[in-house]
Amino acid sequence: MKRLRATGLMLRNSAPPLALGSGAAVVELFVGHAALAAGCAVLLLGGFFAFIVQARRLGHWATMKTLELCYWIPDIDDRCRQTPKS
Repeated sequence: MKRLRATGLMLRNSAPPLALGSGAAVVELFVGHAALAAGCAVLLLGGFFAFIVQARRLGHWATMKTLELCYWIPDIDDRCRQTPKS
């Protein structure tokens, strides 16, 4: 569960550098090597979207795993309803 959340956060936070790299490749497309820059722009942009999709998927899996574990804890609803004594 923790690994799913950690991996999802890692992927989500790795996506913006890919978007910036894709932007740099688009600039390089007009300035320098067109074929290499176009390939890099497509790959980096594809990686950006793949990271976002996979991060959301892993976050959803982590949430579902938490709910599944809570289902099997006996009397979890009663424990949550009790107010803490001060």
